[in-house]
Order: sequence, then structure tokens, then C-alpha cells
Amino acid sequence: LGTSHLVARQELRGLLGVLQLPAKASAQPQAALALQ
Repeated sequence: LGTSHLVARQELRGLLGVLQLPAKASAQPQAALALQ
């Protein structure tokens, strides 16, 4: 039970990271435009 809980937490963390990637990718071009 303990190991499966850790695996679930790692998968959740990975999912959150994947969800945050598009936000970072969309924020970078906007920052570049603001600098110009």
C-alpha cells in the first residue's frame, strides 16, 4: 500500500508538470514581446 501510494504521488506530480509546461511555453513568447 505504501509503495503504490508513492507511485500515485509521482504520477500526479508528473501530470502537474505536464499541465504547467504549456503555461510556461505560452508565457515565454509574451515576455519576449514585452522586452521588444
